[in-house]
Amino acid sequence: MIPTAWNRKIARSLALAVCTVVMAAPALAQDSLSDEELRNRAVAREQARAKQLETEAVTRANFARFEMRVAEADRQLRELKTNQDAFTDRLAELMKSDTGRRVAVQNQQAGLVIMGWMDAPLMREADFAERRGFADEMVQLVEQRKQRPDVPYSVDPAQENRTDDVYLWARERASRLAERSAWLSDTTRGVDASQPVDGAPTLSEAIDSFMKARRDLWAQATSAGQQRAREEAEPQMTEAARVAELERLLQESEQRLREARQQMETDRMQFESRLRTREAEAIKAAAEAEEARLNLLAETEHMQRLEAANRRLERELSEAGARDIVEEAEGVRLRQIAQSPSVQRDLAPFFARGTWQPNQRASQQGSAAPGPISFSALVEVGALAEDQQGLMQLLAVANAQGCAGSKSLIHWHQNNRHQDRERTKWGYPRQFRSLSAADQDEVRRVQKLLRELGPTLVELGLLGP
Repeated sequence: MIPTAWNRKIARSLALAVCTVVMAAPALAQDSLSDEELRNRAVAREQARAKQLETEAVTRANFARFEMRVAEADRQLRELKTNQDAFTDRLAELMKSDTGRRVAVQNQQAGLVIMGWMDAPLMREADFAERRGFADEMVQLVEQRKQRPDVPYSVDPAQENRTDDVYLWARERASRLAERSAWLSDTTRGVDASQPVDGAPTLSEAIDSFMKARRDLWAQATSAGQQRAREEAEPQMTEAARVAELERLLQESEQRLREARQQMETDRMQFESRLRTREAEAIKAAAEAEEARLNLLAETEHMQRLEAANRRLERELSEAGARDIVEEAEGVRLRQIAQSPSVQRDLAPFFARGTWQPNQRASQQGSAAPGPISFSALVEVGALAEDQQGLMQLLAVANAQGCAGSKSLIHWHQNNRHQDRERTKWGYPRQFRSLSAADQDEVRRVQKLLRELGPTLVELGLLGP
């Protein structure tokens, strides 16, 4: 019988031989593959990697668009809250101010309109708070995802649609708030400020009085003297009913207009969504075509081209991001300059509101709505041309005595007086040659400001379009 130690030695030798055979098997199998099979496997691996990179690129692009939409919705909500608070404070001040007393005395219909606003506010606090909370969640989500740029994030369609709904909701109410604010400004400007207000009721008291009178009229209508009360109240009730009907029709028209605008915006977003889907399909088709082409390439050549494509994509994305940052920074810089005190002072004759415009003929003067000088009108009459004639045209618009020798579509002066008597004017001489070199340089500097800041001033509402 063989000793036990010898048995263990034989067992170890057999186990070592089996392990050697097992470990050598893959190498033998690898050696048995042809060059074509090795190349096909390498191409398949690169194709899979290319598809993964492509999917990640599409996902990152979708997230970038979602980030932009979240920022727009957040900005729109913040502006709406600020403007709504300012409008509420302004209306509360008007309710007790002397201007409000004059409105109550001179324009009773305005009180009815404001009373309608009180009955039907633009938005409830709960509705705004719910949308503000959702926007804050999306902003936080975007910031969290931006901290992990190496992990692509697929945007939830429900969140994307909800973000669009919040943006449209805020923009629609901001538009209606702007309409109310403009109407209130026109109404307060239209009152006679010279009329005394001693003893006159405040606007709040006038509205309360009207509501009480209306309740009293209805109560009287049910009393024993119904016929007499109806005869006495009929003119007021008829007028109130007419105004209420007009308000109702106006609100219905505005509602239909808002719905049409919102539907157009929804259609646009749906079109963009379909366009993105088609782009994704086109990318997929291109990838399939690339896959067929890659089957003909060797592993080394394919890897080199893929690396070059990745470098080019990163460079283009970086350049595009840099351009966006530069353009945004330039826009911020121009808006800051346009809102600076020095520009407000230098361009005061153009920012002031009035009904006269440089490109109107004499028969058209006073027909335009009050507003600042139109930027396109300045361009049309040549007031921004970089020559002496352009400076003369600009003087003809903003100088109290005009400028002899200027050319325009209209006669700017009548009886040696400027037709525009509503805006502040410069005090330069009428003859251009009488201006000193320093005065000419100053006019040229103002003209340069208008050329460089014109579109930004129109965007801010400081100049007319």
